[in-house]
Parts: sequence; C-alpha cells; structure tokens
Amino acid sequence: MIKKFNIPVTEKIQIFQVWLASINWTFGKNQLTEAELEMLSYFLYYNDVYKTIKEKEVRMDLLFSTTIKNKIKKEFSVSTHKMETYLNKLRKKNVIEKNIIDDRFIIYPGDSLEVSFNCKIENRVTSNNPVTVDTPVVPEPTNEIPEQPIQDIGESNEIVEDELDEEYPTEDINYSDPFDKFFIDDNSSNNIPSWM
Repeated sequence: MIKKFNIPVTEKIQIFQVWLASINWTFGKNQLTEAELEMLSYFLYYNDVYKTIKEKEVRMDLLFSTTIKNKIKKEFSVSTHKMETYLNKLRKKNVIEKNIIDDRFIIYPGDSLEVSFNCKIENRVTSNNPVTVDTPVVPEPTNEIPEQPIQDIGESNEIVEDELDEEYPTEDINYSDPFDKFFIDDNSSNNIPSWM
C-alpha cells in the first residue's frame, strides 16, 4: 500500500524542517527536540547552499565557521546562546561529531523532496518444522483456597526508596507534533490535529 501526503512549503528552509520532522520518530528515545530540529535544519540548509564544495571536511569546516554561524544568526534571528546550546545538545546525541554532520541527515533536495518509508512484517521461522501451538490444560474449578506461604518481613520499620537512574529532561516537553506547523492555517477553524 502506498500513502502520499503533500506538504506545501513556501521557503527552501522548510524542506529541511519537514525532512527532519518526518524522520525524527525513527530515532526512538533519542528523538530530537523541536529546537534541536530547527537548529540542525539551518546547518543542513547551508550545507545545501555550499554543496558545490565536494570535499566534505572542507564544507563542514565552512559550515561551522564563525562566518556561516553569523549568517545563520542574522538570517534566522538566532541568538548566539541558543545556537551554541543546541549545537552542544546535537553533539551529545552524536548528530554532529567533530563538527561533521552525520550523513544520515544530509540531503540535497533541489526544489522538492519525496520521502518514502518501507515497512514489512517479517516472519521469523528458525526451523523448517511447522509451528505447533500447545493447548493449555485448564484445571477443573474447586472450592478450596490454596495455601499461601507467609513471609517474615522482620521487625524493621525502615522505608526503602527506589532509586531512579533516569535523567529527566531539563526543558519543557512539547506534546505538539513538529508537522503541525505545516498544516495549521491561522484563519481557519478546521486545523488538522496532530497524528502523533
């Protein structure tokens, strides 16, 4: 089955934003925040602008130079603090390593982009023998209550607290979908709700 969605955009930067929003869910618990997606889209945009520089290391040196960072700050109204904060977060998530953007994010879309996802259900049969299902044996009901062993919990009144190993995000969680901004029309009351 093939399902198509047409997402109208008016500026080239939006193609990179739609691209990142459309693949973000594939990273599971390592998904990028909306601000991280936005910052990465700016660098992908300028990577595309300078695509004629064939040597990747040279192009990446240019992207992370003060000159390009200043262009991004001016063109997209980004503060220095915000840029450096989110670049560091992208480095921690290995999206950017040693000022080189991971290849899985880089695209050169021209004036349009078509993204295709292929999902297949795989049958995992490890042997040539047919799979058999055992029918469970259900015991007949009885009126007897089975004996439960009594556990000795001792005389301690100490309360044990579970320790959490997880780190909690320091920024507020935004439950809206990054795609929403491409479907919301300020003049219409029939906005399409998030599909996430």
